[in-house]
Amino acid sequence: MMGQGMIEQRRLAAWGIGLAALVALPFVYRDPYHLHILVLILIWSFAYTSWSMMGRFGLVSLGHGGFMGIGAYVTALLWNHLGVSPWIGIPVSMVAAGALALIVGYPCFRFRITGHYFVLVTLALSGIVLQVITATRDYTGGSLGYTPNRTSGNKLLALQFDDKITWYLIALGVWLFGIVVWHWVDRSMSRYALEAISEDEDAAAAAGVDVTAEKLKITLLSALDDGACGRDLLPVPDVHHARHRQRHRGIAPDGVRSHRRRPVRLARPDLRRRDHHPAGGNPSHRLRHQGGRLGQPRLWRAAGPFHHIPSQGHPW
Repeated sequence: MMGQGMIEQRRLAAWGIGLAALVALPFVYRDPYHLHILVLILIWSFAYTSWSMMGRFGLVSLGHGGFMGIGAYVTALLWNHLGVSPWIGIPVSMVAAGALALIVGYPCFRFRITGHYFVLVTLALSGIVLQVITATRDYTGGSLGYTPNRTSGNKLLALQFDDKITWYLIALGVWLFGIVVWHWVDRSMSRYALEAISEDEDAAAAAGVDVTAEKLKITLLSALDDGACGRDLLPVPDVHHARHRQRHRGIAPDGVRSHRRRPVRLARPDLRRRDHHPAGGNPSHRLRHQGGRLGQPRLWRAAGPFHHIPSQGHPW
């Protein structure tokens, strides 16, 4: 007993020293770029911790990107269109992510869709969320992304800070929250039930374990955490980002033509001039079509060695 007590004290001391070092780090080393990298590391560590709550029990999910997307876009859309503070938007986005997890998870667990089939269902979920965001580009920005509007009032109310130290401390707190939730799950009775389910569902059900309810609980908890994580991945509002989206609004990067796209006019070379083709004859058979990707200009060039052909002023 004394030996276990000493081990526990040493473990707590190590955690305390490590936490103190992490808190003091941004005040000692203030390089913005490296702090930004650390913020991303902490946020993705929290996301991985949320995902591993399911993965450790055999519930491998590839749909957590969808939960994170819902958490990010619901919070940002509520702020931009309705003026709802992220302090309210984040719980709403967590509820939305949890509701989606229940809608998808209950049929899967009720009809015992497990293993690779469950992985494929969650992969489809992530793809559907991505397609919905892309299809509603007028509201979500599509593939160009979405940035919350910059507040002109209280930055704390809008959760908008320009200081990297503040974002680092927020990300550190979020990561520690994920560790606490993980520790709570690890010490709960649900852990033993889920371990029994991962070994043999039939034996666990025969022992009195509600298989569907236990799977839904851990899935809901994991989705709620990832929904909260989505807000942390939103970029800080920036004037450059807004101008970039306005300048490229006419051309969608997902390959869909927009009615505001300006045509690209290129000078067409005069192919009738024989001095540009040393072999002589009709040069049309020496040309081949280049390009063809939707949204890109179609160019022509010689099939042999490249020869510079000056423009003769012939428009398309």
